[in-house]
Amino acid sequence: MNYHSQTETYCEAAREVQHAGHSDIRQALVLFFNVIDNLPLYKAVVEDLPTIDLNRLLKDARAQRESGFPWPPDLDSMLAVRWEICLATSTGELVPWEFMFDYYADTSRHLDTLVRAFVSKIFLPMSDAIKKRARTCAVDKDAVMPQEARMSTMNKRVFVSHCSADTDLARTLVALLVSACRIEHEDIRCTSVDGYSLEAGVITDSVLKREAVESGCFIGLLTPDSLKSTYVIFELGARWGSGRKMIPLVAHGLKKGSLPKPLDAINAKDAAVRSDLLDAVDAVAQALGVEKRQFSLWDGDLASAVEKAAGSRSRAEADPTDQDELPGALL
Repeated sequence: MNYHSQTETYCEAAREVQHAGHSDIRQALVLFFNVIDNLPLYKAVVEDLPTIDLNRLLKDARAQRESGFPWPPDLDSMLAVRWEICLATSTGELVPWEFMFDYYADTSRHLDTLVRAFVSKIFLPMSDAIKKRARTCAVDKDAVMPQEARMSTMNKRVFVSHCSADTDLARTLVALLVSACRIEHEDIRCTSVDGYSLEAGVITDSVLKREAVESGCFIGLLTPDSLKSTYVIFELGARWGSGRKMIPLVAHGLKKGSLPKPLDAINAKDAAVRSDLLDAVDAVAQALGVEKRQFSLWDGDLASAVEKAAGSRSRAEADPTDQDELPGALL
């Protein structure tokens, strides 16, 4: 297996953990560790981690609970601790919701909420760090394809077209999509939001043009600011010209009936209306062929997105000179 095949298999196993609940988190972790055992590049990464006495560390953590979890100062040891915690969870030595309660003072009584906190604070930082190290090893071994060939195999599943003036709203929308649908952050392109931007050194225009057309789901975040952006209009036009589905979402006071042609012929949704935003989430899940997560897990993110979409952008009022800036998707 080459680097890309191994990484695809690794990400699929990590995705199962990311979307697990309290009833299947242990099973998902067992699968994750079994997968790594069969991926030479990733197995080599974890074999290089320093040895950690987890029992002693947990004992120290219990003794100083009010001071927070005693993470070691160096990155290698920190990664090793997260690895050992997840490994102990997979064997049943640790229970994730008990771990969050005992060592993070998380008092939530909802088990799935505690599991999500465990995945966010322990598993995801670990899995992301391992993947970055595997990539470094692959580069050192000349196992990575040339940049253009690599990018051609990495189209995003969701493309959010927006202008940089609407970054806060875009960030809230992305958080909703990740929590509501069974997708992970790597599936989404929303470049003005940290964690969803382009890799350094890529050819911005060519990558974004391709992703706008080829992504499985295209969301046009339409506001008074974004409709003034030439580049957002170009992205919308490229998607419309491809004949592929797009989901126009109006916000910040823009009305569905005021959209310019040919967007006015597409059934737009108002992100400031709860039922409309629910419909949009349903449309995203359907377009990607994924299931939605339990509603109680993302009801709060939905409310936050509706509230953000209903408000006007304060920075536009404070600084009206930035209306013609480049959209976030092209920065």
